[in-house]
Amino acid sequence: MGLPEREKPSLEVLEEFRQRITSLPDTKSYEIEENKGTFQLDDLTLTRFLVARNGNMKKATDMLQKHIIWRNKIRPSDIVATDLEKELNAGVWKVSKQNTKDGYSLLHNSSEFFSPNEHEVDKVEPLTAFILEFAMRKATHPEKKIVVVFDLAKYSLWRGHGGIKATRMTIIMIQTALNHYPETLKKIIVLNAPLVFSALWKVIRPILDPYT
Repeated sequence: MGLPEREKPSLEVLEEFRQRITSLPDTKSYEIEENKGTFQLDDLTLTRFLVARNGNMKKATDMLQKHIIWRNKIRPSDIVATDLEKELNAGVWKVSKQNTKDGYSLLHNSSEFFSPNEHEVDKVEPLTAFILEFAMRKATHPEKKIVVVFDLAKYSLWRGHGGIKATRMTIIMIQTALNHYPETLKKIIVLNAPLVFSALWKVIRPILDPYT
């Protein structure tokens, strides 16, 4: 039996949330002020943060306020492919040309092309933001959600996949997605997971949203 559907907030609750977040300090978005990027305080964004905090207005407000501060610092709408040329050319992440039949964007991650020692930890956060923002724009479903497929056929300890650096990079990626793109992942599919992957799974499973 699956988890029960999370309750969506009413229009009245969304408006209350919008007024609350805009009245707080540090919640002026450079994207909204400069009319650029994808971020808006629209019903979809507000719903995502409220649902992610199970309708708790105080927790959702804190989460969204921190997200806006993060966006003003990271400036995801200003990130371009040339800023992440090495990471993107590695081929670890690929956005499918076609969406799912329901209109969700489809992301592929292949362990075959992931060599932790060849990548910088501080690039993980902007890379995650760049890929997720691109995928969200590509989605045609009104919810703008993403399906992510991890192919672990080439997952190998001797290549450092289960090492400290790789684990740290994985956690940063997941935390970036959960903290700043809540209710964006429709589904995560893991293919060809070897037995040795269980060690890493024990580390990352507790921080995953059970609804994903």
